[in-house]
Amino acid sequence: MNLARQDVHDAGVPEDEVGRDGAPGRCDEVAEGKGLGEISHAPKSVRQTAARRDTLVKTEAGLSTSFPIRDPQSGAYTRAFFDEIVDREVERSRRHGSVLSVLSIVLANWSDVTRAAPVSVVDDAVRTVAGTLFANLRMTDYLFRWEDDEFLALLVEANLDGCKLKVARLAETFRPWREGKGPLPQRIKVRVGAGVLGPGLAFPAVLHMSRQAARDTSGEMPVLRV
Repeated sequence: MNLARQDVHDAGVPEDEVGRDGAPGRCDEVAEGKGLGEISHAPKSVRQTAARRDTLVKTEAGLSTSFPIRDPQSGAYTRAFFDEIVDREVERSRRHGSVLSVLSIVLANWSDVTRAAPVSVVDDAVRTVAGTLFANLRMTDYLFRWEDDEFLALLVEANLDGCKLKVARLAETFRPWREGKGPLPQRIKVRVGAGVLGPGLAFPAVLHMSRQAARDTSGEMPVLRV
């Protein structure tokens, strides 16, 4: 299992601590593109681009144009939409011999952040986290609101090296947040787990291990550190 885990508290593991598991596919970086930003507050041109993509993916999935696919609070795709498109994306990666990667982004202290907080504060925090994630993903990637304290991203054409790069960049982005030096007044601790789907691996196992890696704090799990 090719996995990457990063806690922003201990980012920057020395090179000799990086796992040696290889991942199939090209050893290229994930190309960075323009993020969607927070959908409802994004510029009109970005919202239009997102709307066109939503129409396209609904058509490919055979969904009604009225089928709600975005979480109204965060602007990310819904978990129900994930269920509609994941098999197609996995099959596409198999058919074309490409690589599909999974990122689990967990807000480790979310219960502390939201405890007794006004709804407006929680909404602002969710929008800000989602907007930051959108800005660090490509237009071809998918971002889902998985649980109240978790987002899930599907990275298309992203191999192990791409996952390592993405996890490291997210760790660097969110590092100040845990000290209350981010765009929000609250301290938010973000953990990221990543998995790469390759030959011989079942997607549910990659998904499970990626999510487990993001939530694991024991250091005993055999994950690939970056």
